Amino acid sequence: MTPLHLPARTSASRRPAVAVATCAVAVGLVGTTAAFAADDPITVRVSADGRDRAVQVDGTTVAEALDAAGVEVEEGDVVEPALDTRLADGDAVRYDDAHDVRVMADGRTWAVTTTGETVAQALADARIALGPTDAPSLAVDAPLTDGLVLSVTRVTEERVAVDEAVPFGTERRADADLARGQERVVQEGREGALRRTFLVRTVNGVATRTLEASAPVSGARTRVVAYGTAEPAPAPQPARASRGGSRTAAPAADGLDWAALARCESGGNPRAVSSNGLYHGLYQFDRRTWQGVGGSGVASDAPADEQTARAQALYAQRGASPWPTCGKHL
Repeated sequence: MTPLHLPARTSASRRPAVAVATCAVAVGLVGTTAAFAADDPITVRVSADGRDRAVQVDGTTVAEALDAAGVEVEEGDVVEPALDTRLADGDAVRYDDAHDVRVMADGRTWAVTTTGETVAQALADARIALGPTDAPSLAVDAPLTDGLVLSVTRVTEERVAVDEAVPFGTERRADADLARGQERVVQEGREGALRRTFLVRTVNGVATRTLEASAPVSGARTRVVAYGTAEPAPAPQPARASRGGSRTAAPAADGLDWAALARCESGGNPRAVSSNGLYHGLYQFDRRTWQGVGGSGVASDAPADEQTARAQALYAQRGASPWPTCGKHL
């Protein structure tokens, strides 16, 4: 018998195998590409300790990026985004090292956890404002360390002016118009004023003051007192003899009520002066009569006992006639 020539099956049977092989190669290439993509480094920006830098990372998480940047993360540190977040090329990671510090001010103590790097940032986080003269224990730009203790000294300064009285002096001048023992105020004294300026510095509520300047506001005026140098008048002469040769007895001044006469004439005031300015003292002497019995100046400038002595001398000369209204009280 002659054999049958059947179409060969070789090519038909191989075609599926090639397709499988091709698929296998394709699958292998896909796996290789995926593996290559997984191992390909990415570049991210890491901000840590106040510095920004680009870091190439073989991995894809935030933790791997910080590790590649040499940043050691501890409890309490601030990381954004979270450590297990997957990153893509060009992403950014922020890391802040938190500091635990204590701040003492205004009689209180605050425990502050801050991501700031300087004293100024720690004070800001504690909400403590510094005045222009306040003094922190460290400079505001000093770096922070864990466990640091800061203190703030409150300081205020102001200038205060105080006016102080300056006492006046007294000058005594000799006056020949006044009898010895007499005095008269020629010029009244007046206090002056001195202005002192102090710097008042208050540190945590305790104030001290320092004198900065002194300047006169008004000058003092000297009190001037005149004192008498004239000799006292001679004693009254005894009674004169009358034309008939007999002596006329002078009125006796002893035993009379001179205080009553003074009350009637001047209200008992040795410095009294009449409204018209003509009569002076206890017994209201005019200037001429006063000087006629040895007085100096005016009677109101003389001591009371001298006024009485000279009134008695006048009485010895003229009786009660110099006091026509009040003489009846003697």
